[in-house]
Amino acid sequence: MPPLIVRDAARQDVDDICSRIAAGNLPAALRVYDSIRGEFALLARHPGAGPSCEFPEPDLADLRFSPVKKYRSYLVIYRPLADGVEVVRVIHAATDMRRAFRGT
Repeated sequence: MPPLIVRDAARQDVDDICSRIAAGNLPAALRVYDSIRGEFALLARHPGAGPSCEFPEPDLADLRFSPVKKYRSYLVIYRPLADGVEVVRVIHAATDMRRAFRGT
């Protein structure tokens, strides 16, 4: 598999998402976790798959996003690399993307 870098903020996002779901339904949380990790692997193989986030800030201009398969209410925000991807955040689709990156 091509290189996959998952930033600490993205790891924390996944932990938070799955913990909230697990509080009411552990099997569902495990399914969501598996789908998110599957999306990471898919993006590592196809880094250009998602559309651009279209941030005007130069340090965020190359970010892309992809909805998690089966759980499209979650978005993987990532940066394509020469030979893989860097996963930056995993957010709910209703989240204001600009707000998610304030201070990043």
